[in-house]
Amino acid sequence: MICKPQSTLRVAPIVAALLAQAHAVPGAMVPGATTEKKTMTQNEAQPPSLQEAGARRLEEPCRNFNARKGGLYRDPNTGRPLLVVNSCTPGFHGAAVLIDYEAGQSRVLPFPAGSGGWDMTETAPGKLLFESLSPLHLIPVDLHTGEVDEKGVVPVPQSEYAWRLIAGPQGWVYFGSYPTYHVYRYYPPTRKVEDLGRVLGPEGNLYVRQIGVTNDGWLLCSVANEKLGIVAIELATKKQHWLIDAEKETDAPALTTLDGVVYTSLGGRLKQFDAATVGLKDAVVPPAPAGLHWTSMLPSSTPQRKVLWGSDGTLYLLEDGKAPQPMWNLALRGGWVVGVDDKNRVLGIRGQDYFVASPMARSIEPKPMAPQAPPVVMHFLRADPQGGVTGGPTFGQTLFRFDAARDLLQNTPQVLDGSGEVYDGQWLHGKFYFIAYVRGDIAVWDPAQPWDQWSNINPHRLDTYHDKGLIRPIGGLVVGPGGRLYGGWSGKYGVAGGGLTEYDIATGKSRVWSNEIFAPAMSIGKIAADEKYVYGVTSNYFSGIQRPHKPLVFWVFDPATEQVVWKQPLEDTSTSVVVCVPTTGHIWLAGAHGLRRFSPQKLAWAETLAWPKQAGEVKSVGICDAQGASAWFAFDKVVARLDDGPTPIARVLFAAPETIHAMAAGNDGNLYFSQRTALYAAPLHP
Repeated sequence: MICKPQSTLRVAPIVAALLAQAHAVPGAMVPGATTEKKTMTQNEAQPPSLQEAGARRLEEPCRNFNARKGGLYRDPNTGRPLLVVNSCTPGFHGAAVLIDYEAGQSRVLPFPAGSGGWDMTETAPGKLLFESLSPLHLIPVDLHTGEVDEKGVVPVPQSEYAWRLIAGPQGWVYFGSYPTYHVYRYYPPTRKVEDLGRVLGPEGNLYVRQIGVTNDGWLLCSVANEKLGIVAIELATKKQHWLIDAEKETDAPALTTLDGVVYTSLGGRLKQFDAATVGLKDAVVPPAPAGLHWTSMLPSSTPQRKVLWGSDGTLYLLEDGKAPQPMWNLALRGGWVVGVDDKNRVLGIRGQDYFVASPMARSIEPKPMAPQAPPVVMHFLRADPQGGVTGGPTFGQTLFRFDAARDLLQNTPQVLDGSGEVYDGQWLHGKFYFIAYVRGDIAVWDPAQPWDQWSNINPHRLDTYHDKGLIRPIGGLVVGPGGRLYGGWSGKYGVAGGGLTEYDIATGKSRVWSNEIFAPAMSIGKIAADEKYVYGVTSNYFSGIQRPHKPLVFWVFDPATEQVVWKQPLEDTSTSVVVCVPTTGHIWLAGAHGLRRFSPQKLAWAETLAWPKQAGEVKSVGICDAQGASAWFAFDKVVARLDDGPTPIARVLFAAPETIHAMAAGNDGNLYFSQRTALYAAPLHP
């Protein structure tokens, strides 16, 4: 419901990634603001501990796999094929999942460092090397023992991602990085990493997304995001060549290395690198069926069994002396084909499941990757109207519900077609409306109805804002004027911008307003709403690019006139949040500066409230929620409560031993919050 007396508006928590990127600037009053009243609380004592606040650990309710890459390998002990998955779950440890699909068994190997990643490669028979990101670690897994070689874990300082690992000549493994925009190579016998330097390209390029290595001494790099392209590096001389612009591509072109040849797809056609011309030429492979051409090659291809996509949207198997054999053309909508095994079975992944199918199957039978997924970090929490919470993981498009009183613990399958994660949601009329990255989707799930995501029935995607340039809903989802849903977003990769969206549940229509009417070259951070206006604060968070941080802008928007009726730059560049306290209807801006109340009636600042001294140095505020006449704020390890009214007061409730990732004021008297993978509850009003 919208923010008014007796309503239960929740203001969404911001992602932990934004907290990590926020930079503190000492707070101050907004220049020119009118202050009617100033109140300060002072308490020199240390903040209460979790135990003193009555908090209790409940469960690790959020569980999922997030497969970013799968590969086909051979179990050296049984000789049976294995589908191997790198599960990426940011905020906590990722895992390797070894699936013996013939035996119907699987094994989950948690990584000792990093949170999983995008890739893996075989460095020797039965020896796999995994990427584990943020910060980047190289993780060896021995298929002979079925264990992680913890002594062989190697960190790569300054790097967050590797994206691709490619085994090259003389036993070296090559990879690129984000955000250093360097290329590296790793030698497994000595566990040595060499930095080969920064790749050619503009300063705004942060990603070396893809890597390819030839047998004749060339390293190919597919780069992004300021400028998409392919760079060729002659390893002997370290000379770099900007090979080709890829501005017409939607992402950095994929590179596949097979038998010392590097292939790529440009303009919908399969190409390969040619050292003689230092350029690209049509791929030298057996011809496609009559009237067709090859568009791309699966990384799981082998010299004897190449697997290629044709221009008719069909996947073909190429074997020596045989005509191309059609293997697959069923759209997997967010899933993908990993490869074709030696018995011509098609292996693929979709969400939490994998599948094994016969050639040209018209349906799939999803199977869980393992009997139970490991616990992962919670990305957001929302109070469930019936008690407990609803939330989602930091990566992987799933949702969970937990309520100890109802003995409820539910983790859903994939909720949308694609990768990314759900950022926020709202319970309305027994349904959960939510917004998600990476396609910029808004959707609804009705837990009372049968699950049918495959048919887009339940959950049901309502609209997509990707075509409007919006992909990441960092500002959360709120209910505003007319009962419509409003979302705050950052823009596509490489774009310094964002927008505000509106979805009308009654009509099914959307409206979108660009960040330009709020602030140029900024995204839209946390938002709140009442019956008339939407309130928000801009953000310096973008996807794939970094920009010098600009002062945030607080703004007030009237959807009826589609006008910003008031805005003012702040003196902060760090993360701040806006909240509407339901019973009082007051609008509060919370950040490093403290708390400032805004009067919608006067369109002016009304009063200022400093953070209690118990809070220590507040660098930014990214998580908040509200219920009744109170609002709760989390900054790093500290939780404070604002009791609103004629004489508002802020007090510190407790300090946790670790960073708080998500928080929600429950409808059952509990303040729910998470640390790492664990969910806790404390009294709302101790």
